[in-house]
This record gives sequence, structure tokens and C-alpha cells, in this order.
Amino acid sequence: MKCRIGILIAVISMVFTMPLHAEENNTLTVAYDPHLPPMHINEDDRVTGFSVELLNHAAKHTGYSLEYIPMTQEESLRAIANNEIDMILSIPFSDRNAEVVEFSDSILSTSS
Repeated sequence: MKCRIGILIAVISMVFTMPLHAEENNTLTVAYDPHLPPMHINEDDRVTGFSVELLNHAAKHTGYSLEYIPMTQEESLRAIANNEIDMILSIPFSDRNAEVVEFSDSILSTSS
């Protein structure tokens, strides 16, 4: 139970700590890589997966609606730098990415 609460708090804090252009209409534009299962996948013309369902849950409880846009990592980094999107799902941390993206706390760790 503590893990679920911690994950939800991390996602909600991620939503509120990013500079958003969604303030006018409460819609967040979210870039995702459609080829990164199980984090996010396209299934029957619907975006789903671990990160997507977690963010959908947080959005439901905070009054935001979400618009998911499939993009490569490079496309999403350019889009966020140009304020064309509000957030990127499941982008790996690197010093290079940290120059462009403000990272939330990690919600999942893996080892390579």
C-alpha cells in the first residue's frame, strides 16, 4: 500500500512541478514512445501501459485531461524545449536530457 501511495504522490508532484501551457484549458499534452512496452503501448487504437494508467489515474483526481502524442525520444526533447508539449513519459535520465527536462522522482527502477 505504501508503494502505491508513493507512486501516486510522485506522479501528482510531477504534474504540478512542471511549467505547463495547459493552464488555459486543463489539458496536458504528453509525449510517449509507442514502442516501449510495458510502460506505454497502443492497443486497439488506445494508449495504455504502466506509465499511462498511472498518469491517467493522477489526472482523474486532479482535474486534468490528457492528450497523448506518439514521439521518438529526440522528437519529444525538441517538442518540450519548444513548449509544444507538457511532459514526456518514461524518458531515461541522462545529463544531456537533464539540460532540457526537469525530472520527477523515479517511479520505477530497472537494472541493465
